Amino acid sequence: FGIALKIAILLMAAGIAGFDTSALVGMLAAAGFAVGLALQGGLGNFASGILILIFKPYKVGDWIDINGKFGKVEEIQIFNTILVTPGHKTLIIPNAQVTSQIVTNYSKKGFIRLEIDIHMPYEESFPKIKGIIEQVLEKTPLVLNEPVPQIGIETFDNFFVKISVKPYVKPDDYWDVTYDIRSRLKAAFSANHITVTYPESVRQGEIGG
Repeated sequence: FGIALKIAILLMAAGIAGFDTSALVGMLAAAGFAVGLALQGGLGNFASGILILIFKPYKVGDWIDINGKFGKVEEIQIFNTILVTPGHKTLIIPNAQVTSQIVTNYSKKGFIRLEIDIHMPYEESFPKIKGIIEQVLEKTPLVLNEPVPQIGIETFDNFFVKISVKPYVKPDDYWDVTYDIRSRLKAAFSANHITVTYPESVRQGEIGG
């Protein structure tokens, strides 16, 4: 209040002395408006930060998605949430955006499901391939026994049968296990002489079991 009073007195004195103060008053008004908007946004982020700390929708170390921005929570500040992406990029997200958007927490339950698709030719035997996949999952480190992995036929395409493989892992192990399973599956299919489909040069074959 004291600063505002001093500015008003200076403006009055300048006006009495014959100076044109209209431009200066306009600049001060615009500056005041801008400061007000900045404070409004800052207060919104501050209030959202308090809500996040109280209700804890996520914590440091969790993998989350905020409006399409995915990463691991590195720090929860009073105004911002800091994420680090799998590519080691730092995302600084205002907390007001967090409380106004849908937040997906991949770490809340302690495990996450992988989704790996395999294209099986119609002439191959599904029970045979399912057995190979089960053996691969049993021998792959970091794949969880509970919940039980799911293996099933997802869809029947024109050229192949789409098999969905859905094991569960800890969130921090997601990418390592994904690459490991794919590598092991390729080796197992090769060792068991499992054929694959090539849509560019489709060949007909009998339907397996």
